[in-house]
Amino acid sequence: KERLEQQVQEQSEDLSSKQASIADLEGQCAALQETVKEQEQTIAGKEADIADLESTVKQQKEDIGTKAGAIASLTSNKEQLEEQVKEQSADIAGNQVSIADLESVKAELQGQVSEQQRTIADKDIAIEQLEGLVSGQREDIASKDSAIADLSSSKEQLEQQVQEQSEDISGKQASIADLEGERQELQKTVKEQEQTIAGKEADIADLESTVKQQEEDIATKAGAIA
Repeated sequence: KERLEQQVQEQSEDLSSKQASIADLEGQCAALQETVKEQEQTIAGKEADIADLESTVKQQKEDIGTKAGAIASLTSNKEQLEEQVKEQSADIAGNQVSIADLESVKAELQGQVSEQQRTIADKDIAIEQLEGLVSGQREDIASKDSAIADLSSSKEQLEQQVQEQSEDISGKQASIADLEGERQELQKTVKEQEQTIAGKEADIADLESTVKQQEEDIATKAGAIA
């Protein structure tokens, strides 16, 4: 019987450890999913910037062949770019507020985890006290036949508990394996998106260089007009 009780205790500790591992993996998956979401938004922003720059390049190619409308077109493009900068500044400010909110939620969740850990510790103490009471009551049993019956019943219950915990541990191990696979897949997605962002930034740099060259051409044309 003592051996079975020891086995129950060991499996309970193993189960608690695996539950903590699952919670940790779920947290990592949630963080990776948030990173994926943020990078998708970044990619969308980069693609929008590229589209705007391509439109500006096309417009400036058409404006190079004109004389009277060149200065007005450049002024309009400047105002549009200033508006875009203003909008992007507002977006950045909004993102900073969102980050602050997430930090607050993280702190709150950490507080809840600490509280739950204290609750678990209290329950462990209560279990130890109850086990002590049960042990004391068993010592008070006068009848050997009754004691044997009680011990047999306890043995069956412990064997059932061992079986149930073994099945629960198997299920937890499967959950950990699934979460680990999901975490690895999300990490792969994050890496791919980082490569995509790098490519988009290179495209933007090329387009900005083209815009700058065309602005210099327009300035030259405007000087010739003057």
